[in-house]
Amino acid sequence: MKFNKTFTKKMYNDHQLWLEDNSKGKQLDLTNADLVGMDLQVIKLIDANLTGANLYGANLRDADLSYTNLKGANLSCADLRDADLTNVNLVKANLVKANLWDANLYWADLTDANLKKANLNGANLTGANLTGANFSRTLLCGANLIAATLTSSTYLTGANLAGADLRKVNLREANLAGANLTWVDLTSVDLTDADLGGADLSDVDLTGANLTGANLTKAILYEANLTAANLTGARLVEADLAWANLATANLTDANLENANFEYANLEHQEK
Repeated sequence: MKFNKTFTKKMYNDHQLWLEDNSKGKQLDLTNADLVGMDLQVIKLIDANLTGANLYGANLRDADLSYTNLKGANLSCADLRDADLTNVNLVKANLVKANLWDANLYWADLTDANLKKANLNGANLTGANLTGANFSRTLLCGANLIAATLTSSTYLTGANLAGADLRKVNLREANLAGANLTWVDLTSVDLTDADLGGADLSDVDLTGANLTGANLTKAILYEANLTAANLTGARLVEADLAWANLATANLTDANLENANFEYANLEHQEK
């Protein structure tokens, strides 16, 4: 951890005093500060104000940034591995190509944040607000997204969500075109009108899922479990459903043009 003229050791120590007793010291305010490439590994910046700060390429590995205000901050290419970002404000923050491997983003606000090509493998995003966030081609393998808020404006196009936990997530109208969702448990998940065109859903459990009106054009559903799934009006043009289980699935008005059902279980499905 190194300091400079913009962020001095005295400023840091004053903030630690303020955290212990807000009648002493002073809350750290680095609004719009230039902190490019700084080594802030293991730093404790709980409840600091870093609105609009430029932290491009900064080392924040294992840092405690919980409750910190990073609204509009530039964290592109920053190292945030294992960082604590609990309840942090990252609204409109730039996290392009940032490394957030195993970071804790519990209840973080990522509204309109840009995380394109970022690495969030193993990250905890429980309860996080992802409204309008851009996760295009982002790595989210094994990430925890339980109860996270996703809307139609959340972009997950080409994201790798292999093994991610999406329980209690509303995926209505979600943008998941080309996403990797292998080994994801999507049991009873609402994917109404979602865009899953070209997505890889191999071995995915979609038991009881609502896929009404969903776009599954050229999607890979090899060995997927679609038991009792609702595919009313879904587009499955050229989708690969080889060895998939569609027992009691509802295929009413679904577009199945050139779909591959080789060895699929179609027992008692509605159509």
